[in-house]
Parts: sequence; structure tokens; C-alpha cells
Amino acid sequence: MEGVQLAMGTDVLEAAGKILADPASPLSEVLYAALRLSECLRDTLRVAESRGARIPEPDDAYAGNGPELPAEAFG
Repeated sequence: MEGVQLAMGTDVLEAAGKILADPASPLSEVLYAALRLSECLRDTLRVAESRGARIPEPDDAYAGNGPELPAEAFG
């Protein structure tokens, strides 16, 4: 489902870009594009949140410390 949502977002972004780039686009098309972009952004944020929740927590021993290098690595 995530793949479908992201693919739809790509399609909507492309179509909306054309509408928004044309100063002669009717207001109804601009509003429709804005609504669809809003829906796609909501879906994308939902996907990002879902994927973020699946990232495992780091081990306590290394939490926030970053990689450890030997002193020789600094010359």
C-alpha cells in the first residue's frame, strides 16, 4: 500500500506542477491540485511515520555516541 501511495504522490505532483506553472490555469483546477497535493502529503507523512516506527532502537551502549574510532585514526 505504501508503494501505491508514494507512486500516486509522484503522479499528482507532476500533474499539479503543470497546472501551477500555467498562469492561465482556471482557479478550479488550481484548487483541485491543491486538494490532491494535500491528500498526497498526508499519505506520505503517514508512510514516513510508519517506516520510522519500524526502525529498531539503537543498543544502549552506543545510543547517541556515534561510531568509535581508535586514536590512530586521527593521525
